[in-house]
Amino acid sequence: MDLTGWFLTDDAQKLTKWRFPVVILPGNSYLVVFASGRNTNVAGQLHTNFKLGAGGSYLALVDPSTNAVSAFAPAYPPQSADVSYGRDRLDPRWSAIF
Repeated sequence: MDLTGWFLTDDAQKLTKWRFPVVILPGNSYLVVFASGRNTNVAGQLHTNFKLGAGGSYLALVDPSTNAVSAFAPAYPPQSADVSYGRDRLDPRWSAIF
């Protein structure tokens, strides 16, 4: 899947907040993106221009036509150190990955 022109955002009013660089995602794979506020792509490690709040807030994946194709609204769950969250394709609820 070509992610060129797709976005991540933590603001429902600004759907184009962070644009993916040219990234081709092979089938049956995943991509880790750090919501660190660094806005860098060093050695293939993508960092957004925004940080996620520890208490949870809006988060969305937005397509090139600015449609939110996956959104955690009103909020993703509270964040903890060294715990990552993701959405399972078969179960739309959150699952923790330690």
